[in-house]
Amino acid sequence: MLVTDGIVTAGDEADALMARVKKLKDVGVLRMDAIATGGIRDDAALARLVRGTLPQDGAVIDARRGAAEVVRRLQQKTESGLLVDVAGASWVWPKRLDGMQPGDEVLVVAELPKGVATPKITVGGRAVDVGAVSAAPAPLLRRAWARAKIDRLIDAREREKDVKAKGELADQIVAVSTAHRVLSPFTALLVLETEAD
Repeated sequence: MLVTDGIVTAGDEADALMARVKKLKDVGVLRMDAIATGGIRDDAALARLVRGTLPQDGAVIDARRGAAEVVRRLQQKTESGLLVDVAGASWVWPKRLDGMQPGDEVLVVAELPKGVATPKITVGGRAVDVGAVSAAPAPLLRRAWARAKIDRLIDAREREKDVKAKGELADQIVAVSTAHRVLSPFTALLVLETEAD
């Protein structure tokens, strides 16, 4: 069990941390769960650490739900390999769900052609009823789209072996991050008190 906000402030970073977690199976660890704490945290980084690294995928559990809920979720199995499909979409993120437990909520972002009123979504081969589709403010949609695009590029970069291609993906992540003001592992936000600062 890992209790953290998931934000690396010192020491090993993503690739090195993943390698260390993978070595835990050599001493018999089958699953690691992350209990996410703090107001600012990186749940995506925690998910990458606890899923796909050990024989069983772990869960990322929100500590704010209270001790009873955390204990309940630690005792539950997780389900992985659930493919997400949105009919007609040019891209979907996430494409696959891992470490899922009953009651988990997931935001799926898909780019659809104009005119699609109600998307047809399947998760793990089962149709999902999305209910009534309602409009949301454009700025929120753009941020959700940018976050999904960044997460998709981060995933591609982590799977990439070629150093040059990794650098190009990092550049793309920075471009989307700065254009839409959505943080990524390669960007930071500097807030100045006055224009003179």
